[in-house]
Amino acid sequence: GGYPPGSTFKIVTLAAGLSEAVAQADEIFVDPGYWDGLGEAYRKTCWLQRGHGRISLVNGLSASCNVVFYEIGKRLDAANQSMLSAYARRFGFGAPTGVELAGELGGIAPDPDWKRATRGDVWTAGDTVNMSIGQGFMLVTPLQIAQMTAAVATGGEIRRPHVVARLRSPTSQTIVQPEVTGRLDLKPEVLQAIQTGMVGAINNRRLGTTVRQFEGFDYYLVSDPADQPRIVPARRLSARQRRQARQLIVAGKSGTAQAPQPNAKPHAWFTAYAPADDPQVVVTVLLENTGEGSVNAAPLARQLIEAYFRLPISTPSRSPVITD
Repeated sequence: GGYPPGSTFKIVTLAAGLSEAVAQADEIFVDPGYWDGLGEAYRKTCWLQRGHGRISLVNGLSASCNVVFYEIGKRLDAANQSMLSAYARRFGFGAPTGVELAGELGGIAPDPDWKRATRGDVWTAGDTVNMSIGQGFMLVTPLQIAQMTAAVATGGEIRRPHVVARLRSPTSQTIVQPEVTGRLDLKPEVLQAIQTGMVGAINNRRLGTTVRQFEGFDYYLVSDPADQPRIVPARRLSARQRRQARQLIVAGKSGTAQAPQPNAKPHAWFTAYAPADDPQVVVTVLLENTGEGSVNAAPLARQLIEAYFRLPISTPSRSPVITD
């Protein structure tokens, strides 16, 4: 199915903003809870009503600050109205992934030509601003969001997904090799900024949108005598042992996408990869018409990650806090 990506798309907006030099990773923005960049008559709000105050671009990704990304969208539109859509296509949006499933949608990565051809209307700065936070005409599939996340995790490789029963034959010969179909062609510092922002979404205790949902996810990778890492809860390690071990860190991004139906609850998104420093798995969760992504989708993604690493399965908590 095709859905608005919501704030998961801010990954693409950040990549475009940094790559096209309309913003810097450490640039400070001011979020009072609203944005009047298109004029007071077209005021847009942040999901955090009181605003995030002074916040950097990278921290804006961790906090999913709408005001930061409205401004980036406006700057990209001023530079080139087709720019953001071009970056969306770099990440695989607007075309099927090629997975072995019938009826896969390609989604929509809209631009001025698309709007003129399908709507008979001109593209406006407001269209780019809406797209910058994953709303407007943009439509994606959950598999495309997973493919985007995998591209960030692999350092820029677009890989074709496959449906398989297993990865290895009984004789341990690999039967599925990664198939690279494209590359993001982003500078290392741009990818690093995205990765840092995604780590912060879960681990930045002051700003991260899903810190509460990953409370207690505190594990370390410890090498045994055979040099095979095992996952150990932090409580079983001394402070010295923790300093000598790798922490199992998850990187992710939440999203809450407005549904087109009247009075419908938004769609909840969460996409993640782990471990952040040596990715093995990508998990993407979409729940239709359930509310906020961090509250509803993130706990399920956590459970899937726990299952993959054979960790105790957590009980999702229903946070009363409204977030993105």
